[in-house]
Amino acid sequence: MVSSTTLSQHEHLLATALELDDPILATDEFGHLVFINRAAAELFDIDLAHATDRRLSNLVRCDGLIDLVRTVSGGDAQRRSRDLAICDPGVGTIWYRVTARRLELDGRAAGVVCVLHDIDAKVNLEQRTAQFVAAISHEMKTPLAGIRAFVELLADDEAEDEPTRHEFLDVISAQANRLQQLVDNLLHLARLEAAVARVNKQNCSLNDLLSEALRAVEGAADRQNITLRREFSPEDLQVRVDRDLTIEAAVHLLGNAVNLAPRGGLITLRSRAAGNEAQFEIEDDGAPLTGEERRRVFEKFYRLRPNQGLAVGSGLGMPLSRYVVEQVHGGSVEVAGVKLHSATRSGNLFQVFLPCTAGSRSGANENTDEQFATSEDIR
Repeated sequence: MVSSTTLSQHEHLLATALELDDPILATDEFGHLVFINRAAAELFDIDLAHATDRRLSNLVRCDGLIDLVRTVSGGDAQRRSRDLAICDPGVGTIWYRVTARRLELDGRAAGVVCVLHDIDAKVNLEQRTAQFVAAISHEMKTPLAGIRAFVELLADDEAEDEPTRHEFLDVISAQANRLQQLVDNLLHLARLEAAVARVNKQNCSLNDLLSEALRAVEGAADRQNITLRREFSPEDLQVRVDRDLTIEAAVHLLGNAVNLAPRGGLITLRSRAAGNEAQFEIEDDGAPLTGEERRRVFEKFYRLRPNQGLAVGSGLGMPLSRYVVEQVHGGSVEVAGVKLHSATRSGNLFQVFLPCTAGSRSGANENTDEQFATSEDIR
């Protein structure tokens, strides 16, 4: 005879199982549901009041789970695990590691208990890692193939004159530089994400930083006959940032604008105060990005449609810019389509917000939040 103390303990254990975050369910030897906790009921959208004593296959729309229960119930293995993608009505598809164990009574099967552990974050990380490795391999393969092809041409004496040899060597050099840029950006971003890169924050003039970034892209703009216009705030906007990282982020954003702008186009770089933040924005007059392009522009290795005549980038500049702005400096980056001020055409607008240094706006005109300095074309 079971004592009242033992029954109380069993009731306590059952109540604890009912409140566990991990979904748990159990069937008898005939496949009928005999136990289910609240987490499992919510996952499979089952009414707890009318769940038990019904066949599991009639309650759960998950063939993988049903098959696992049947395998454990009638097979040789007493315990098996399987990773299953299960549709949660309130969330969507979630990956679970389902562990099923056969219960035995007097040497015969008495049912199966299943415990589901959420591994969705782990699976998503593994998928992203696999995609990242595949993307890196693909990006490295292209310049390496170019280098190898032209080295073989040189080795086979296909370059019969000096100009041809110089042409081949220029191609090899360009592809090697592209590969070096990819490796450098990849290591730089990895060091930032791993928080091992040294960050040296100091008070800086935002306009000075943007001026240096503009100088860095003047050559690329010249080759495309693109005009760079500067519309800087008359205020001395002070931001506490890592100078080199901030310039690098601005250079990548400006380089992206050069890529989007048409030959002979216009890129405008503006700065202004916006409340307690310093803002700079880059406007180009290129074809507006699609909704998908705006969503994906900061993904690693995602490339927007390239402008003719420009070298293919590493696909890491934009995610590096966002990481520097948002994760390193606590700012934000936004992208939107925009109607250009001087025409009926549309373009693209990238806006960056950085926290202002305390007291940096002392003495500023209260009406300057929406004002820019007089336009100045620097090229």
